[in-house]
Amino acid sequence: RFGSGKVVVGLGTFCCVPSTTTGWHKGDPRRTLTHFSQANVLHYDIFLLSEDEEELYVGARDRVLALAVGTPGTIRAKASITWGPTAEKTSQCAFKKKSQETECFNFIRVLVPLNQTHLYVCGTYAFSPACTYIVSVPLRGGWG
Repeated sequence: RFGSGKVVVGLGTFCCVPSTTTGWHKGDPRRTLTHFSQANVLHYDIFLLSEDEEELYVGARDRVLALAVGTPGTIRAKASITWGPTAEKTSQCAFKKKSQETECFNFIRVLVPLNQTHLYVCGTYAFSPACTYIVSVPLRGGWG
């Protein structure tokens, strides 16, 4: 968890597609380390690299990001979806004695590709876990 609000990505040393690992030897120009951060986006916790390795989907606090990572050494924000808990869920979370300052958010925990156009996304949703579908090309809310 990067509480400072930064994503540090070693594009050559990690891959987020389940059961797939990509690695390059030291000195390979494809092995780069790049930083990304965006104002008011915290807790980058889950990553999914698209099959074509052009986009990195990032689950954060109350948000899913699509980052362009196809150019070595460059990360560019392409799209973002805000998915925070409702006021009612936040209130219920506080009633459960959870902190509204640190815990009553939707921390994205699951990003799974369903097919070429949709992602299955799950989050903590203020201690009331929820899942939805997102249209991934282009990234936009397709809440299911």
